[in-house]
Amino acid sequence: MPLLQTIYKRFKRKPSLDRLPFEELAERYKSEPVAVFEEFVRRMQPLIFQAALDFETRAHPPASDAEVEEMVLKVFEDFTPEFMSGDPSMVLVSFAAAIRRVLDDEAFEAIATRYYHQLPLYHMKDDQQRRFLSASYQNGVGPTPAEDMAQRFQVPVDEAQRIIRDGNRSLQDVIESDFTEDELSEMTEGRIRRRH
Repeated sequence: MPLLQTIYKRFKRKPSLDRLPFEELAERYKSEPVAVFEEFVRRMQPLIFQAALDFETRAHPPASDAEVEEMVLKVFEDFTPEFMSGDPSMVLVSFAAAIRRVLDDEAFEAIATRYYHQLPLYHMKDDQQRRFLSASYQNGVGPTPAEDMAQRFQVPVDEAQRIIRDGNRSLQDVIESDFTEDELSEMTEGRIRRRH
């Protein structure tokens, strides 16, 4: 990304919000609060929908789309006063607390691993790999992620398989190189660990 920073500096532009790691969104929040919050919602909404669906299915079966969407809205409403008010590196932990407050622990557990993988995903250098993996984690694709992602991104299945395979390797490299074990433990409530 250092080369891209050079280009942005030269042309007096900023990197697109959809490329920034969560902890860097805070730097842009002061100048672009609405856009930063919209980006946060864009990233998190599919996962929160799944957690709300889990909650509503258990609490008020059968769950209607309207009830689920109302719970998603309540999660974001609950978190809005806290957004970017604390340590930027802890935004996902703070949001997880809001999910648990509005829904419950079980609903959060249904998405926890995929939720916390959002942190290292946005440190990946390859935009295509990040987009494929992010979509996979956000939407919780089924047992055939390559087919699902090939259809979504309009690429052949074998190319989607390669992108996902290479992306998973890159993601593990990011986990190993961009974070200490203590940082990962704190920033992901111990959900993501380094292999080494």
